[in-house]
Amino acid sequence: MSNELIEKCTKYNISGEAKDFLNNIENTYNVIAESEKEDTEKQMTMCEWIEDNTNIEELKGLTEEQKFFFGLGILSSELMNQLE
Repeated sequence: MSNELIEKCTKYNISGEAKDFLNNIENTYNVIAESEKEDTEKQMTMCEWIEDNTNIEELKGLTEEQKFFFGLGILSSELMNQLE
């Protein structure tokens, strides 16, 4: 698990099986992102992806934590589609 995700787990009080679930999502994300990136391209971390994709006008009223979990749901769906 990345330090960035460990910090989110601490900040949002995520532990146990939920933390394991996040670790699995991050591992899956990393494998897919690595296979899709260009040679000169820097790979975006999972947390960066979530922040980037939830920084939209429609979500301005949500807290940082709410945006994180909303983005996590979107990302999980995207990853499942990639694996099919």
